[in-house]
Amino acid sequence: MKYNKVIVILFAILALIPTLRANDSIPSYKAKQLSLFTAGATFSITGAISNNSFNKWEISQKFKHTTKAVDAIQYAPIAFPWAIKVLGTPTRSGWGRMASSQATSTLLMAGSVSLIKDNISSLRPDGSDMRAFPSGHSAWAYLGATMTTYELGWKSPWFSLGAYSIASAVAMQRIIDRRHLPKDVITGAGIGILSAQIGYTLGDLIWGNKQIDNYFEPINTPNNNSHTLSLINIYSIPLNKFQFENLAINISSGFEAGVKWHGPILDKLSLATTISFRSSPIFLENKSINVYVAPLNQIRVHIAPGYRFNINKIVSIGIEAGGTYSQNFSLKSQEKVISLSNNSIGGIANINASMRITDDFSIGANVGYETSIHEFSISPSKAYEISIKSKERKNINTINIGISTSITL
Repeated sequence: MKYNKVIVILFAILALIPTLRANDSIPSYKAKQLSLFTAGATFSITGAISNNSFNKWEISQKFKHTTKAVDAIQYAPIAFPWAIKVLGTPTRSGWGRMASSQATSTLLMAGSVSLIKDNISSLRPDGSDMRAFPSGHSAWAYLGATMTTYELGWKSPWFSLGAYSIASAVAMQRIIDRRHLPKDVITGAGIGILSAQIGYTLGDLIWGNKQIDNYFEPINTPNNNSHTLSLINIYSIPLNKFQFENLAINISSGFEAGVKWHGPILDKLSLATTISFRSSPIFLENKSINVYVAPLNQIRVHIAPGYRFNINKIVSIGIEAGGTYSQNFSLKSQEKVISLSNNSIGGIANINASMRITDDFSIGANVGYETSIHEFSISPSKAYEISIKSKERKNINTINIGISTSITL
């Protein structure tokens, strides 16, 4: 395993520490800030480390396809609190306070993204330019989702879950359209989350107690093992690759988004069922080339019994272990140089930490290990200068780093 992958994994584990150290005395607002900082920092730094460790790569052909709707949808989470406020629904902040907090957040996010794009050359998978890192669409979408959480999360957790669902869909579509690699979208997501948090923190310092509702009540209910529905975002880091004589197929780090149902069985035992979509770029490597081939897109289901214990009424720790099934979409590679089996199975184990923000809403982080069986075939290709035909079946081991937002039902 490469040194940079060890760094990413260690950082992900360290990112759980602030959540684990939380105690009953932390007010709900401070708990929210701590959770959002952990989520934003985890994705920002993990993506930056991944980008820095990427070997130089190229594409064999340009690919022109963009879902135009995403260009508009990326702004939907930002517009939503304003639309709700215009319709007369109370938000966390008054007009002036919300405007100044969000303007600061937006300027910080847009400036950060533009500065990085201007100084770090990163090829887009479709070959259109060298401004892939980080994803601006993802930054806008997650910025807006975090703003929605600040302004309306106190009113109903469904506002937050809906906003982050839109952000996840925007990020995933940018990967499917070959405009970005997963490292680009998770870095953009992290920048968006952190920018919103910083903007609102500065707004609170400036405005104090003016133009603000008492929007968070103390958490008084027990931290029971309850039915929950979660939105998950996961960055998956494969630890090995397929080897064909002097060629290698490298399943690169992927982005996964989905929903997870957590159902209690006994007081501390539960069963978790997750349905998700994962997209992972595939590269073809030998001594002289590292070529982006196509994204591996999968619909995934995993079922895992788990054990949960509470640190206090705000923080809980969970351990899960179970099985996974993935339905693989065919690879759209030039000359069909690479093909794979229709499905794959495996096992997964996770440790997660969850922090309650309100009685029925929480934010979590997790680190997990997965192993799954894949079968790849490689065929002769003039485009890739390949003369061999071979098939390989192998276990792929993966580290999964994730964040989640959960609603207690």
